[in-house]
Amino acid sequence: MDTTLDSCERSGFSAIAKLCRDIVNSPLCTFDTLQQWGVCAVTGRTVNRMLQITSDTERTVDDNLAQFLISLWSVSHFELIESARAEVADDDDTKHVCAEDMVASYVSAYKVITTSLQSTLLSLSTL
Repeated sequence: MDTTLDSCERSGFSAIAKLCRDIVNSPLCTFDTLQQWGVCAVTGRTVNRMLQITSDTERTVDDNLAQFLISLWSVSHFELIESARAEVADDDDTKHVCAEDMVASYVSAYKVITTSLQSTLLSLSTL
């Protein structure tokens, strides 16, 4: 992932690289969908549905980036998520948690990330 983000920075797309690094490095991050017009902090385009990302700072981006960015945070912080889930769950709840479903969710998120990053690298190579 760092290679792709480095390529983004070298190609002039430092906003997405910085956002991705901030998300990976922010253990506390919230994502809220806003139905409003605004300017995406990454693309500079005006869109009518925004994703508000709050960590150390607050940014709004095109909601089309939501699946990638939330997947990136989830995969980067799966230990934190699962530790919190284990703390909250009592013995009865943990019996009903399906490990296969949890693993499938993380695998799906990882696929979203890798597919997006591969597409990004392909786009950058044509510049």
